[in-house]
Amino acid sequence: MSTDRHRSSEIALLTTRRLRHRSTLSALVLAATLGLSACQSSEEKAEDHFASARTLAEAGDVDRAVVELRNVFEFAPEHRDARIFFAELLYDKGDLAGAYGQYQLLVDQHPDAFDGFIQLAEIALSQNDWDRFEANTRAAERLQPDSPVVKALTLALDYRKATEDKNDAGRSRIAEKAVEQRKQLADNPALRRILIDQISLGENPLDALPLLDEALAVQPIDYGLQELKLRLLIEKDDKDAATAQMRNMIALFPTAQNLPPMLLQWYLQQEDVDSAEAFLAERANAADGTVENNIALIEFQQRFRDADKARATLDALIIANEGKPDADLYTSLRASLRFDQGERAEAIAELEGILASATASDQTRRIKTLLAQMLNANGDSARSRILIDEVLTEDPGQVEALINRAAWRIADDRAADAIIDLRAALGQSPNDPRLLALVADAYLRDGSRDLAADSLAQAAQASGSAPDYALRYAAFLREDGRDTLAKTVLFDSWRNNRAHPGLLDALASLAVSSEDWALAAELSATMRNLENDAYAAAADQLDSAILIGQNRLDEGLSLLEARAANSPADTRWISLIVQTQIRREKTEDARRFLDDALARLPEDRDLQHQSAALDVLLSRNVEAITQYRKLLAEDPTDDLAVRSLYSLLQLAGEPQEAEAVLAAGLATNPASADLRWVKASALQQQGDYTGAIAIYEDLYAENSFNVIVANNLASLLTTMRQDPETVARAYNIARRLRGTSVPAFQDTFGRIAHLQGETLEALPYLEAAASGLPQDGSVQFHLGEVYAALGRVDEARERLSAAIALAGNASPPWRSAAEAALDTLDSPQANGTPLAEQPTAGDKTPEDDSLPAPAAQPAENAPAAAPSANP
Repeated sequence: MSTDRHRSSEIALLTTRRLRHRSTLSALVLAATLGLSACQSSEEKAEDHFASARTLAEAGDVDRAVVELRNVFEFAPEHRDARIFFAELLYDKGDLAGAYGQYQLLVDQHPDAFDGFIQLAEIALSQNDWDRFEANTRAAERLQPDSPVVKALTLALDYRKATEDKNDAGRSRIAEKAVEQRKQLADNPALRRILIDQISLGENPLDALPLLDEALAVQPIDYGLQELKLRLLIEKDDKDAATAQMRNMIALFPTAQNLPPMLLQWYLQQEDVDSAEAFLAERANAADGTVENNIALIEFQQRFRDADKARATLDALIIANEGKPDADLYTSLRASLRFDQGERAEAIAELEGILASATASDQTRRIKTLLAQMLNANGDSARSRILIDEVLTEDPGQVEALINRAAWRIADDRAADAIIDLRAALGQSPNDPRLLALVADAYLRDGSRDLAADSLAQAAQASGSAPDYALRYAAFLREDGRDTLAKTVLFDSWRNNRAHPGLLDALASLAVSSEDWALAAELSATMRNLENDAYAAAADQLDSAILIGQNRLDEGLSLLEARAANSPADTRWISLIVQTQIRREKTEDARRFLDDALARLPEDRDLQHQSAALDVLLSRNVEAITQYRKLLAEDPTDDLAVRSLYSLLQLAGEPQEAEAVLAAGLATNPASADLRWVKASALQQQGDYTGAIAIYEDLYAENSFNVIVANNLASLLTTMRQDPETVARAYNIARRLRGTSVPAFQDTFGRIAHLQGETLEALPYLEAAASGLPQDGSVQFHLGEVYAALGRVDEARERLSAAIALAGNASPPWRSAAEAALDTLDSPQANGTPLAEQPTAGDKTPEDDSLPAPAAQPAENAPAAAPSANP
């Protein structure tokens, strides 16, 4: 041995002598051991570590075994047996990514490692990684093409190809081969997976459960198979087993963010609020419980219990976190609860107190944003915006603050600026469905419906098809006439939220309208299985709609009548019967049935409203007027009665009486958006544009998302003034109408786009509007103007002449402008040349322009419609 090795022994011996409880003999043994170790080769050291690793693993000490294996590779990086053993340990621990990495190293270092390629293929198969599965299967096939295991793997590839090709016969033949091969390879995962898929797609999918259990016992970390098992347990209606399966999946896949909400929703579907709350409390109190988990519990308690229980939870959290930053956060959340309970001043003061002594941080910015939201809700928008600006000055990427500012910018018709804010927020939180939905709002305000559709689709996907986002996306699709896709979106959400009333209602409506009676029957059965009176009633309604939709009107009506007899005070059934009789064109029968109902329930205001509306339908306007007067005498705050009576009196040629009814209604309820809208429409009909604009400006300030108010305001603004600033603002408001298929909106956008100088963009809108509203002179006039501006003289002359003819003997405000334009066309200078010398838009007076689109005014023979909540 070398001198250095002797020196090592001496140092070891000296060190050992310092230990009081070690004998001289022990020191000598240790020294000898060290000396022998120093003499070992790298290969020998690697083998020692490998032997130690196997011993530790057999004793159950896997973590230390892993450390020993890493030591093996320090001395022998290409140690084949150690690499295989390491991969097997990781696989057994459930670390499939780690195991895959070790097997990949194995085959890289030893290209003849057939078993390594087999293991790689089987891991890829369990994770549905088909590209890697095929690559490794082909590599194994090149090494041993006649191996039964290789043939099983290639059979799985053939099965996938048949599935992709929708070759059902081919799939069946391959499944039969899998059955045969299993006689030799009973535990082969590829063969088992083929049969699981084939059976689950067949007539008796529940027969796949035993095979699923076999597969998952070998390798539980297979999300696809675990999800299939969950779906089959739900189909089996084994609620306890399904609940246990969801909990098992949460434990196996802790990073799968969709699973906890799924279990929570499952409990709520079963109306098991206690278990839902216990689950959230369990997550909040877990060793790795986060603020977000506590907040989820508090929000649940606030929604499904009461605010006092949520406050009690917050009080406990504040005490438990005393002296820590989280205490301030929980205090701010309690302040939010207090604000919602009406303690607004106290809540605001509590947040201001926290911020007064706190240094700037992510948490203080979060609290300041919450304070800004409270101030905004309390009417102090100016201070709220200042606080949001302060937050964004400190941290330009603060997501909640960006959301607030983007929402304001959308409401202010600054869609482009809002999109910039939202893109910055998405950079911080790219899969936040709230952000994606708000981006859709911005695109809609900008008139970019295709981009809005993409954003709504992303929001629904990012939320895991959560009901609120699925419903909104589906509603958007239905507006565009894409009912088939809307049904798919709703169905995907309904599969995991089967008791959600909004989804059931929306899907039922689509099922009936598309005559998808199988889906409608499935929805009805689901409603009945929920064992809830409200759902049972909804099922009866749906069943009656199915019968009526199949032209089995008598059966549908009998079902409704039976329900009405069992629930005499539930006027919904009476309404459905009346609607059904009207559909059958048996209006007199509907009248008699409603009279009988009113005799039994004479004080029911809903029935009285229905009775008056039916009288209007039967042209019994005098009786309807009497009924509405009676309703108003009993309740002067009934806006629907005011609007309906106003319309009927106008139709009856009693404008002064109508105005008196409207004035009384506004005096009783001056904040009513519906009645102010009716007033604005009346003023614009009377030519009082200034008064109408003032009302529309107020309505728009209160809710700039109301597309009809936006349409009317933009149109009226350019009726009154056509200076560049006014036209630019009107164009900004009207941009949301781009892509619209509503003729009145097409006219408004086309007209304003023309005034803005976008005449070529305006042309297709005005052509569509003129086609959709052929009897509206103002719309024909607007198209004639654009034709004239483009030098299309003959077409301009035809439209302007038609507009004047439609006016007849009347003198609408646009008539003089149409006649002047026609005279200009007939002048020698105009023939065949663009009218570059015509008066510009800015030269026009209020009398030169048209009234706003007629569809924006109340119908002549019906109550004015309520403003819509969203575009």
